[in-house]
Amino acid sequence: MKTMLCSLRLFVLFVALVFIVSTSCFASPLRVVSEHLPPHQIAANGKLVDGISYHIMREVFNHTSHDVEMEALPWARAYRVAKEQGNTIIFNIARTANREKQFKWIGKITEVLFSNLFRCDLNFSVVVLLILITLLSPHCTL
Repeated sequence: MKTMLCSLRLFVLFVALVFIVSTSCFASPLRVVSEHLPPHQIAANGKLVDGISYHIMREVFNHTSHDVEMEALPWARAYRVAKEQGNTIIFNIARTANREKQFKWIGKITEVLFSNLFRCDLNFSVVVLLILITLLSPHCTL
């Protein structure tokens, strides 16, 4: 059942991206940016070349008339480019309440549960604080 839902999610993402990228609304070149984030995106020489999310996005662009290169940038720069330049796609990006209105969201590639790891020699109050932050922070989707 979980595999079927995952396949359905990828299909919906695929159809949405193909529709958006295939329309004529892109008068200028399309720019695709992300960061080096194994195993999702793997970069070499400033370009994304492998990874789970990379292959999903590559498959989408294979079915459009757009031949794009996926740029690997430091996260802060990729985020700034996506916010400030038109015709830019950024992936993987956590969908948070603060970002909701800043972007046009297409679909979910994966879900991530953020957690904290800590050393055994940390002060007990610091460990409790880290656990509380982890439990109270919302789950993010990419």
